[in-house]
Amino acid sequence: MTNTAPPASALADLGADVVKVERPGVGDDTRAWGSPWLKDEAGQPTADGDMILAIGNDGQFAKFCATAGHPEWAGDARFATNAQRVEHQSELIPLMRGVTTRRTTSKWIHALEAQGVPCGPINNLEAVFADPQGQPRQMRIDLPHPLAGSVPLVANPIRLSDTPVQHRTAPPTLGAHTAEVLQRWGGLSPAEITVLRDQHVI
Repeated sequence: MTNTAPPASALADLGADVVKVERPGVGDDTRAWGSPWLKDEAGQPTADGDMILAIGNDGQFAKFCATAGHPEWAGDARFATNAQRVEHQSELIPLMRGVTTRRTTSKWIHALEAQGVPCGPINNLEAVFADPQGQPRQMRIDLPHPLAGSVPLVANPIRLSDTPVQHRTAPPTLGAHTAEVLQRWGGLSPAEITVLRDQHVI
């Protein structure tokens, strides 16, 4: 049996970023991607982070406006339809962001979800791995590394009941398997490989 949860699959696509973001000296990273078809879906700052608003129709926009305490926005000719909101986004987005920064992400999510407005927190990687959907699936793994001690990685999201995936090694360092490859596939002897190293060929 194969079991793959959509959130886990999405997280797997960020595997390289986990190493890049969580390594010391690089720092944390939170990214938001706006939708090309709904311009007011850009990430909205909150009092303690960011959230995504996926307002897909006029009804949802009206509910957002009411929840935000500005029902008059829904009646504004500049924002009455999605086409108008896209056209006037340079005016609308600052208005929205001026309001969304007044509450925390969790308070916004709770209020908007209750009204049926699609939304969600923009999580950093620490929050992603702490999310209730990710923890039971054990999507974060740490494997030993010869230079870093250990590196955080994203586990394979596929769960196979009879033949579970085994995570054996962390990504290799540069040239870690050069000699092995040259011997096994190139037919070179250890002495020949040494010569290549001495000549800085490899």
